[in-house]
Amino acid sequence: MKGCMKKIIVVERNPHIRSLVQRELISEGYTVFAPACEKELLDLFSGKEPVDLMIIDPEVLDNNFGHIAEKLLEYRPDLPVIVHALAVDKDGVIPFGSVLERIEKNWDSISELKKVTACIMRHPE
Repeated sequence: MKGCMKKIIVVERNPHIRSLVQRELISEGYTVFAPACEKELLDLFSGKEPVDLMIIDPEVLDNNFGHIAEKLLEYRPDLPVIVHALAVDKDGVIPFGSVLERIEKNWDSISELKKVTACIMRHPE
């Protein structure tokens, strides 16, 4: 069974990758939000619907989402997280959530993201 309208948030600095990941996960049946700024992200977490998973490029923590870690910990300290990053930074520290998987960005990482997301959604930790 596909996503069952689980809510996924994609936090990605590159708007093209962000859009691609969002589109691919929507095609799998998930509700996917891809905020472009810190305010949009925090609004999603403070909403009434629970977030089931976050896919994040940790580089955003050094850029336009730099101040979110502490706020996200307040909302969901146990949030399942998939790190989607370049090989150079994929092992970096993520200061919130429960990192379940780290996927290196490459030409086929979308397929891996979809596979890992489906597994997590079927068997949440």
